[in-house]
Amino acid sequence: LEGITFSSYVLGGHSIGGGAATLAMGWNSTAYAAYFSLAAADTTRAGIPSFVPDWVVKKWFCSVTDSAAPTAANITKPALVIAASEEDIAPPCDNAVRLYRAMPSGIASCAEVPRGTHCG
Repeated sequence: LEGITFSSYVLGGHSIGGGAATLAMGWNSTAYAAYFSLAAADTTRAGIPSFVPDWVVKKWFCSVTDSAAPTAANITKPALVIAASEEDIAPPCDNAVRLYRAMPSGIASCAEVPRGTHCG
């Protein structure tokens, strides 16, 4: 993999992985060339679907109160936030759109998949 540098990597994720990628990119934006999220769920309990039990949330996620949105303000590389128009698990207004709006102006683009759902 000659010629590949750490700055050549793009960080991204789907659902809660999109929220986690937002946190990671906000904590160390210089480590990656770009960021993307697909149907991102914020990293708060409000961003995680209600059918996911609290014990799962507490075991697998750092906190049920810390939002990735404030961290998104630290992103300094190109970002693409993709949401789905028929999203029912991580509604865009409570998740992807909130993360997008928290990013610095001119850094991020937001796209919506018509008739898209959380996984398709």
